[in-house]
Amino acid sequence: MENIIITDGLRKSYKVSKQNTLDVLKGVNISVPQNKISVIIGASGAGKSTLLHILGGIDTPDRGKVRIAGTDIFSLGQKKLSRFRNKNIGFVFQFHHLLPEFTALENIAIPMMIGGSSRKEAFNRAAELIEITGLSHRKDHKPAELSGGEQQRTALARALSNNPELILADEPTGNLDSANAKIINDLFIELRDKYKKSLVIVTHNKDLMAIGDNLIEMVDGVVVKNPATTG
Repeated sequence: MENIIITDGLRKSYKVSKQNTLDVLKGVNISVPQNKISVIIGASGAGKSTLLHILGGIDTPDRGKVRIAGTDIFSLGQKKLSRFRNKNIGFVFQFHHLLPEFTALENIAIPMMIGGSSRKEAFNRAAELIEITGLSHRKDHKPAELSGGEQQRTALARALSNNPELILADEPTGNLDSANAKIINDLFIELRDKYKKSLVIVTHNKDLMAIGDNLIEMVDGVVVKNPATTG
């Protein structure tokens, strides 16, 4: 099985005072299989979100490597890394971070225009994505006019805007009721099965864990379980 992500010895510490540092990641080695749903679990403070942010190039490790589809992302300069991230990785967070002054459709189209697509191309693609997430009837509504579940589906459509191979999600159903969480879960399954996306999801949600093909368990900055890890 092909792996879309391979990490090697990831370490990350934060200075909490002049004398003390907090070791968040302590030599993390994981493999993430392509076209599968990988779920990262563990207690609060285990290092899950820090790991996810490093996998996405949002944060940098103190030591170690992240290879995505064969590219060592931290060997790229900042400009190339930003371009790589924009093209290859979609992010979905617990808090959707939609731009309040723009409609759902505009929120989805904007990253594509930033990436160089024409306005027409961006809005055509946004219309396709809003259809996939079942929000065509809400496309002209601003975030404040959308329910929490609709906002998160808009954020998911936005994450797909540049057709990335990899989707990273941090507690994507953390603020949703069970009905809306199920809609998101079903969309993740569709993205894997129909659109051949690779997903890495940090969650405490048992239903979301249940759809995972590869369960990565963390304890105190160390991965204690990752079935896909080779060697």
